[in-house]
Amino acid sequence: MPSLADSFLPGLAQEEIQRAVYDLHLYVPNEIYELYRWRNGKSAFNTACEGVHFSYLWLLPFTLALEKYHELKRYPYNETPICFEGKSLFPFAEFDDDILTVLMTDKSSESSQVLWIPSESVSKPQLMYSNLTSMALTLSESYESGAFFVDGDGFIDSIDVKTAEILRRHNPDINEFYISCSRKLFINRELTSDILEDIKLISESLVRFKDPEVINILSNFYCSLVSVLSENSEYCRMKIVEILGQFYDVKVIPLLVSALHDRSAGVRHTAEESFANLRNLSPSEDSPLLMLIQEVVDPLISSLEIIDIVPTGYTHAANIILSSNVIEQVFQALLHHDELVRKEAVLLLGETNNPMVIEPLVRMLNDPSPLVRETAQAALAKIR
Repeated sequence: MPSLADSFLPGLAQEEIQRAVYDLHLYVPNEIYELYRWRNGKSAFNTACEGVHFSYLWLLPFTLALEKYHELKRYPYNETPICFEGKSLFPFAEFDDDILTVLMTDKSSESSQVLWIPSESVSKPQLMYSNLTSMALTLSESYESGAFFVDGDGFIDSIDVKTAEILRRHNPDINEFYISCSRKLFINRELTSDILEDIKLISESLVRFKDPEVINILSNFYCSLVSVLSENSEYCRMKIVEILGQFYDVKVIPLLVSALHDRSAGVRHTAEESFANLRNLSPSEDSPLLMLIQEVVDPLISSLEIIDIVPTGYTHAANIILSSNVIEQVFQALLHHDELVRKEAVLLLGETNNPMVIEPLVRMLNDPSPLVRETAQAALAKIR
């Protein structure tokens, strides 16, 4: 788009940037120098020009970035992640009125993690990318792979499953940071008011990265709460179910099925909404996981009044799937013509960790698909 290319300002000389930041008595990463030597931001934000195609990302001109820097000096830094507490942040881009920043230091450095500062005062800053290069690679691959695309109405849209994979691949340290936070938050934690706030703050980042390890952490925490009668426990269970409803992975199905039978009406309702969200997250109409949900979960939801089970742990939760009006749908999925649907059904049975499913899984060792046979072998090893 010529109008977009013309909106970039000519790059600055290294000396110009150094003079501009000299009075700050801090260093910006070398990646910032490289960025502004290439282009001095964009002259103005043009919604018609780049809003659709670049998802509202506006590279700030350097003088405006300096103005934003002084505004951020008044930001409540006790609200930033602990690794950034008391540090100075240099803004370089805006994203839907939010700000992307890097860390300033008292020594020269090659790069810095990219921090996202939301415009809403109720939200806390979050780590977004490992560095500027990782950010560029993430966005570039997201567009090139079709994870970001322009829909029929001309608006930018995304396939969340794909964007999460790309995000994890190019920003492994940020992903590991949030996994570590999850372990600290959800393992052996007391149900204080602090944990409720922490869950609320970390949930968006967990959903953005969608790391499969988080599913196990959240599922185990949910199971530790089902026998706890308190408002805090109910809120945590609802939040966990809401988060897992945004992970397009067969491993979330046993927990969400369990939540359909939770003693709390709020949790049950959230579980139904989560299954509805999983359908919306499907990258295509013929997605194997979507077909599995339609064939196995939908009949369960439509006949919930028949089942009256309150789960007491993850094993019991998974075994709800083995109830008479559900297991037949799972077994039927094992006969599906699509090998990927059969694979998802095998994975689901493996998650039950129940000897009752050994016989059908053994039969799947003779499936014509090597992928299904391999999955069945792994599922059996898990149960045994």
